[in-house]
Amino acid sequence: MKVIEASSKYMSTKGLTPYQFMEKAGRTCYKSLDKITDDSAVKFVQGLMKSGHTAMLEHSHIILKVNKHIAEEFIKAIKDNDFDINGTKIRVSNYFNISDCDTSYIISGSFRAFGSLFENNLDTQMNEDAKKVMKVVHNNYSELFRDVNVEYKESKDIVLFTRENFIKFANKLFDNDSEKTNRLISRHLTHTVLFVCDRGVTHEFVRHRPASFAQESTRYCNYSKDKFGKQITVIRPCFFEKDTDEYKIWYEGCLSDEKAYFELLDKGCTAQQARDNLPTSVKTEIIITATEEEWQHIINLRYHGTTGKPHPQMIQSMSLIYDELCKRSNNRLS
Repeated sequence: MKVIEASSKYMSTKGLTPYQFMEKAGRTCYKSLDKITDDSAVKFVQGLMKSGHTAMLEHSHIILKVNKHIAEEFIKAIKDNDFDINGTKIRVSNYFNISDCDTSYIISGSFRAFGSLFENNLDTQMNEDAKKVMKVVHNNYSELFRDVNVEYKESKDIVLFTRENFIKFANKLFDNDSEKTNRLISRHLTHTVLFVCDRGVTHEFVRHRPASFAQESTRYCNYSKDKFGKQITVIRPCFFEKDTDEYKIWYEGCLSDEKAYFELLDKGCTAQQARDNLPTSVKTEIIITATEEEWQHIINLRYHGTTGKPHPQMIQSMSLIYDELCKRSNNRLS
């Protein structure tokens, strides 16, 4: 059994296509990062869509500036429609962030959100103007999204932003009015963090439903394999110092759990069956993507403790990334 400390890492999109970023998130779940090649990303993401594992598509986002008329037609089309997600009806508008900027709108959503427009054939219920938003998305990401039957020539009516260009647009739009600029950016710009922590901490993270998650899977990860060192890895609780009685009791308990886990595997159980004997302290990796708006909410609850003192290990995990998030957000987060 291996004991490690909790850690965290900011995941930059710089130098990566949206496909490559989604592949990185998806392969974290299955611990198959070693299978990434120069041209594996598109095929991997297409496979996710084909199999219906589209949650990984939430880690890359599309930000559009749309002129007022086209945006209003698009908003009208999604306002009263539902997505059919595995038999569950979900309101389409809940998938998108929309901001009215007087002469134009900012419309953003994850690749999964936009993908659902195509999968649910929502274009059949849209007029010609509303369809143009989907047309632009197809034109830029034709590897994933089918074509839409509408004529549209690229123009300033619909602009697909990079992260950097969106920030420049927001600053120029409000003439450096920091409050309005920050409000717009925080609503649409996302940040992604990789946390290495125990599963108890992740149980708290995933309660933040507006965020998106990709987590190491104990269903598919068999810790008896060579790639895991034929052992489980656990996170040292920050409140148990080494060489104390408390640490010794915790350590021996984890050893006992590991022994039972491997005995079940030896009996022919699958990893998803044997995992019932894994301790809460077992190490996991979770990738979290959220808008700055949602990150502020997470920081408030899980770091500042605005609704009550957070768990010590949650405070530890958040403290490891807090300064970096503030820096990356140009101090819009606090």
